[in-house]
Amino acid sequence: MSRIDRPRILLIDDERDIVDVIKKGLERKGFEVTGYTDPVEAIRQFKPFHYEVVITDIRMPFLNGFELYRSIRKLDDTVKIFFLTAFEISNEEAKLAFPKLAPNSFIKKPITTDHLVELIQAPPKIA
Repeated sequence: MSRIDRPRILLIDDERDIVDVIKKGLERKGFEVTGYTDPVEAIRQFKPFHYEVVITDIRMPFLNGFELYRSIRKLDDTVKIFFLTAFEISNEEAKLAFPKLAPNSFIKKPITTDHLVELIQAPPKIA
């Protein structure tokens, strides 16, 4: 899966506690994680083709996860993107909004580190 030995992940959530917990859990599993609580800053600092995975919250101030997705896709169309959400999103809703997203792109909070790692390491699914 990785272009490097330690897969790199960009994590964005406006809640510092969530960023800290997920970041520490993924780092213990061998990932290199860069975390942001400000989605605008995350885009400013984004390095195309540097990350294998982006994990972003959907509801954030100033720039929501879907806007962030569109900005990242303009810079890097290869990175795997997951959305964190506290709300249920059906596959049908997801396909209407983003037809190219894999069905497992939406992750319901809370999630265990082990389950998150499984999703990250799973081969891409065609929507």
